[in-house]
Amino acid sequence: MPKSADPEPATATATATTAAIATATIADIATATRAAPTTTTTTSTASTASIATTATATTAASATTAVPVATNATAAASQLARDVHVFYYPWYGAPAHDGAWRHWNHERMPHWDPKVAKRWPRDRHVPPDDLGSTYYPSLGPYSSRDPAVIDAHMRQIARSGAGVLAVSWYPPGTEDGAQASAGQAAQTSDGLVPTLLDAAHAHGLQLTLHIEPYVNRSADSVARDLKYIVATYGAYPALHRHEGRRGSDRTGREGLPLLYVYDSYLIGDEAWAAVLRPGGARSVRGTPHDAVVLGLLCEQKHQRSLLAAGFDGAYTYFASRRFTYGADWTRWAALGAWARRHGLLFAPSAGPGYDDTRVRPWNGANTQPRRGGRYYAEALAAAAAAGAPLVSITSFNEWHEGTQIEAAAPRRGHGDASSPSYPDYEAEGGPNAYLDLTARWVRGRIEGAGGS
Repeated sequence: MPKSADPEPATATATATTAAIATATIADIATATRAAPTTTTTTSTASTASIATTATATTAASATTAVPVATNATAAASQLARDVHVFYYPWYGAPAHDGAWRHWNHERMPHWDPKVAKRWPRDRHVPPDDLGSTYYPSLGPYSSRDPAVIDAHMRQIARSGAGVLAVSWYPPGTEDGAQASAGQAAQTSDGLVPTLLDAAHAHGLQLTLHIEPYVNRSADSVARDLKYIVATYGAYPALHRHEGRRGSDRTGREGLPLLYVYDSYLIGDEAWAAVLRPGGARSVRGTPHDAVVLGLLCEQKHQRSLLAAGFDGAYTYFASRRFTYGADWTRWAALGAWARRHGLLFAPSAGPGYDDTRVRPWNGANTQPRRGGRYYAEALAAAAAAGAPLVSITSFNEWHEGTQIEAAAPRRGHGDASSPSYPDYEAEGGPNAYLDLTARWVRGRIEGAGGS
């Protein structure tokens, strides 16, 4: 979850492509994608006609059914794009499965300026009516450890066409800040990874890890994390490997695991270089624990840092285009060209909107309304126009920041703080609208690459 920042002024320069994006409609997504074909990896050579049939069927069902009733793993795999990754958060808890609420009862976070902070409440949300989210999930305030929820999530992700979920990950013995602030015992995502890998595999999906900024994280600790990840999860068939980076890890499988490192800029370039550059003092390159590692690009200066540090590529994460330099769609084409010149991967992060005011009530300046799906359409079109070899989606279920594409349901409260009302996706087509919008864009991306 990002910290707040003052919005950056919008760039005064726009290319012809950007101008076209600004007037795009949801129906234009596939056309914009085909205009800028990329090399797309799918899990089979299934015809685009079959993909189109599936997308049409799922769109028609979206207004009445939150998730499909069945998923055939083999059929699903033929429709998934391995170069489309969606960020996934397994940190939610409910009393029935976890003994307490986790994350749904998120606190209202303080502003860093004490004078501003005192204007806003600091209380916690009280589920199940009052959630730390602008939207309300169709599954209700669930536990991420509920097997039925995990299965429903895999069905939804497969429905979207995204082939890889990037799971928010903390190593064993660490915890996320929300648990610590709530005084809860650590319940790390690592313990859930085997279950998620098996569930992903059953639905034709793959999984990678999004390494969070845990306490005392360093370049050396991340190097140890890489060894742990390969040793512990390398044999799972659902662990995602980037086919464009040839090599083998200690399991002997072809291709290297691809991993994201959130807030990578918090660690200095020299420390990273010792681990990520060939010849570094503690380099993982060419070892059984090598990996394709993507760092976060927020500011313009991070381009230089990512190169110096030895990262294999960059992603932008933030769904609010006002938030950072890298999140501004108008810069993605130039960032994509920069990455290609230096042999790096570029994975711009498209999101359906942004609204974190239920957990940061003072941060309305960074809110990005969904505009009936147009915001997402424009972001996806910009990613396609940038010619990016990978596209990341923020997010499947980061409900606190309102970036989720997970199915949401209308919910009318009593109008007070303890029972608020929540918006929904009805204007866009129903609970599954953003899953189906993603599926249509993925289909266009596959067609633009020749259905390969």
